Amino acid sequence: MKEIFNELIKKIENVISIYNEKSKRINTIIQNQLDDKTVNFLNERTIAYEITKSLEDIISKNMLT
Repeated sequence: MKEIFNELIKKIENVISIYNEKSKRINTIIQNQLDDKTVNFLNERTIAYEITKSLEDIISKNMLT
């Protein structure tokens, strides 16, 4: 069980790192086209999706073993 949580933590840290990079690029591209509320909403949706996807991957992987 401990290994599962450690793997989950590593995945979430990786997702956050990727999110931070994507967020910088997204903000640069769209900063003049959308207001700040819309940009923040898109960033929050992106990280929520990536974390959910990682959790689903970990759960499905561990259900198969």
